[in-house]
Amino acid sequence: MTDQVTTKVCSKCKADKTFDSFGKKASEKYELRTQCKICHNEESKAWHKANREKSRAASKSWRKANLEKARAASKAWSRANPEKVKASKEKWFKENREKESARAKAYVDRCNDNYVARTMGLKLSQCPQELIELKRINILITREIRNQQCQN
Repeated sequence: MTDQVTTKVCSKCKADKTFDSFGKKASEKYELRTQCKICHNEESKAWHKANREKSRAASKSWRKANLEKARAASKAWSRANPEKVKASKEKWFKENREKESARAKAYVDRCNDNYVARTMGLKLSQCPQELIELKRINILITREIRNQQCQN
């Protein structure tokens, strides 16, 4: 009769836990980490907190090398956490109200092709360039008339 091992002792908390409580590591016995997931996460968080610059540099380097994976992961997280995304955006807008207002004003003032197409309720790809040029002239004339009226 063979006894099959289904538990392991965590090297940090010394608790006897099932295999699914441990992360994978190919070089270890049973291909599992020596610390349980909870202890490993705590240790990892402490290391990142103590080595903030190293951690950021490593994350930045990985993101640069794996841009498509990083974008996909970011999109997936955003879709899975819409409340957190909304709260984060609201917080940023409250803290950067002047900056965002200046950015929006500059966008409108530039009167670029994308802005002009959006004023017509269309996407840039849906507008012929001639129509964009005519609408841009219309916008600029309307602005000038409004400025003249305000000055008088």
